[in-house]
Amino acid sequence: MLWFVTASLISLLLGLLLVNFFHPGTAIDLSNADTAGAKELVGKTQEFSLQKFVEHVIPKSVFEAMANNEILQIVIFSIFFGVACTALGVYAKPLIHALEIASHIILKMVGYVMNFAPLGVFGAIAAVIATKGLGVFSFYGQYLLYFLVGIVLLWAIMLSVGFFDFCEIVFLPC
Repeated sequence: MLWFVTASLISLLLGLLLVNFFHPGTAIDLSNADTAGAKELVGKTQEFSLQKFVEHVIPKSVFEAMANNEILQIVIFSIFFGVACTALGVYAKPLIHALEIASHIILKMVGYVMNFAPLGVFGAIAAVIATKGLGVFSFYGQYLLYFLVGIVLLWAIMLSVGFFDFCEIVFLPC
């Protein structure tokens, strides 16, 4: 657990250092960006208060929470649903079995959709190239280069820490 937390902190700190050093987002041209979605999002945000948070956590309807993509409300509903099914025991088994079958059907449908995902990605890339030209790849290439530099540095740090731990255990036993 300590290794996981330490590795996460090192990776976050390294990411912050590299972002402040390279400034990867400055190369993109946002002069003709569609800001309608951002304006809609800003209009929905409210100031945070404990009362509004508590009111927002409890779903009015699970279907409304799913339709509005309210993940926290869906999780709260799922917890209550699971606890209630567990409390009912054998009586809830047919419902659990039906939901398991439905989940397999839905996963099969998702698999079908994912088979067409490459076509969607190709269409999205083609639309960007049509509006921005082939110069857009220079930004993505630069972004990929920064990403690879970050990964190589992170691996170097993690492997050196692991190597020093290994050497300490093997060559300097307590």
